Parts: sequence; structure tokens; C-alpha cells
Amino acid sequence: MGREYRDTYYQQRLTPLEFLYEERHLQRLYEADDVNSQFVQSVVCEEFEKQLNEAALQKVVMNGSVVPLIDKAKHDQIRERVAKLHKVFYQGDSLTDLEVDIERMYVNEKNEKMAAYTKRKSLRYKVRWTISDLNKHQDQVNYRMNDPEYFGTTKPRFAPLDLDKALACMYTHMDIQKTSKVRRAISWMTDTRAF
Repeated sequence: MGREYRDTYYQQRLTPLEFLYEERHLQRLYEADDVNSQFVQSVVCEEFEKQLNEAALQKVVMNGSVVPLIDKAKHDQIRERVAKLHKVFYQGDSLTDLEVDIERMYVNEKNEKMAAYTKRKSLRYKVRWTISDLNKHQDQVNYRMNDPEYFGTTKPRFAPLDLDKALACMYTHMDIQKTSKVRRAISWMTDTRAF
């Protein structure tokens, strides 16, 4: 916004924390009753989230300060850009229907591999399966999860399944894999016809 807001930005600075504390370090701080803002950020923030918020706080005027009416249009543009960056940070770029379907297939295969690792304990099936992956697997829109103590139990929102788009993607996958006419006919009788 300019040099005249330097004092406001100075008040909005966060504590210097380049990386989140590990769980053992957090436990030691908690037991020593040395809970500070870095402790809270490590518990509440996800990886690299603090740096994003820190950059946003050096662009947007908040914290009780008010922008004069003459600068309001410029400030509104900055707020919109920051909101878009936050949306991209948490939800990623907006994807086409085919990209959403490919991501869904990838998460599904990852889930099957994790289930195979749980059953067989073979290292070739070992994958990193997180709560975020689980929520994506369930098509949960607000899949960002943290400790309920800080955020409360949020109500999950699920993306509605559009069957027409899913079937269109199925035919696109068949084109990519060069599926034979016989297999397409069988697929129509078993999959498409049922819907």
C-alpha cells in the first residue's frame, strides 16, 4: 500500500518462525509451560502456511487499522488477490473435469496400495497416507484438518457427484487407453446402462 502504512505493517508482523516445531519439541515446551505464539503457530498452521500469512499481513491492512477512503479501491484489489492466493494454497488451482477424475483415480490407487501394505507389510506397497488424502478420497471439499481443540469440529462438505461428467470422463479414458469396441460395448452394458 505504500510507505505511509509502514507502522501498521510493523504491528502486524508475526514472530520469526521459518519452520514448524516437531511434536517432541512442542511437548517439551508444553510441559515447561513455555507456550508462546510460535507454539500456537506450529500447532495450528500447516507447512509453509505461516510464511503465506506473514506475506499477506505485509500487504493487507488489518489488526484494527482502517484504510482511508481514498485508498479503499486499491486495498480491495489487494484483498481480492490475497483471497485468491489463499484459495490456491488450500484447494489448489481449479481443475477441469478430466483432471479431477484423474486425481480421484490416483488417490483411489494410493488408498488400495496403503490397504495392501497394511495387510501384507511389504515395503513395495508402503505409501504416505494422510488425513488430507483420506478426505480427498471421500471427495470432501473442506479437507483441511487440524486439531479440533483450536478449530472446533468442522462439518465436512462433500463435492456432489455429477454422473454425466463422470461418464464423459470414462469415455475419455477409454479413448486414451485405446479400448476395443467389444470392451466398450461390455462397459456400456455393465456401467452406463445401470445409470
